[in-house]
Amino acid sequence: MAIFHGHEHGPVHLLETLVTLEHDAVEGYRSAIARVDDARDREALTEFMGEHERMARRLRDLIAELGGDPGREVDTSVHKGRLARARVAIGDFTQGEAGILKNVKANEDVTAKAFERAYERDGLPEPVLRLVREGEEMVHGHRRWMEMRLDELEGPHLE
Repeated sequence: MAIFHGHEHGPVHLLETLVTLEHDAVEGYRSAIARVDDARDREALTEFMGEHERMARRLRDLIAELGGDPGREVDTSVHKGRLARARVAIGDFTQGEAGILKNVKANEDVTAKAFERAYERDGLPEPVLRLVREGEEMVHGHRRWMEMRLDELEGPHLE
C-alpha cells in the first residue's frame, strides 16, 4: 500500500502529506493508550503521541513559512487514522497488550516509510530536509522502543 511516494509534488504538498500522517498517528496512539493495561506502556505511548503532535505543529509552521495553508490536509489514499484505530482495536481483542503494540508499530512503519521517502527526495529546501530528518529519527526511535517492548512481552523475533 503506497501512502506517499515523495516524488510527485512540491515541498508544501509533501509537508501536508506528512501532517496528515502525523494526525493519523496521534489517533492511533490515542486509541492504543485507552486500551493498554501496563502503566509503563501507557506512559511511553503518551510520550510518543505528544511527539507526533509537536511534529505536526512544526510541519504546519513550516508549511506557513513556505506560503502554504497549514490547515490543509491531503487525502493519503487510505484514511490511515481510521485504519490506525481499527488495527489497534483488533490487536486488543486478538492478542492483548502485545497485539496493541504490534499494531501501533505497524502504523509507525507506514509513517517511517513516508518520512524516509520524503528525505530521499531531491531538491528540497534545507529547512524541509532538516525537519523531515527529525521526523524520521523520531519515528525510528518509537519503533525501536516497540521492538524492545515486544521482545519483553513475547521473546525475540526473527524477521
